[in-house]
Amino acid sequence: MQDLQEAISQFVLYNQLLKRYESERKLYLAVTDEIGTSVFEEAGQILIEDSIIQVVTFDPLQEKIVR
Repeated sequence: MQDLQEAISQFVLYNQLLKRYESERKLYLAVTDEIGTSVFEEAGQILIEDSIIQVVTFDPLQEKIVR
């Protein structure tokens, strides 16, 4: 859970900086599909629904974006 907190804290900080200095860019938090379905389906879902974070999940073995 601490890794999730650190990742979200960094995301929020970087996202605010991008909004201020490069507002045309959009930041996404990339996580493996395994993490996306376990951690973000539970703890991070509220942050995703409230548009606080944007998440992209990927399959590291196939090297492709899942969602």
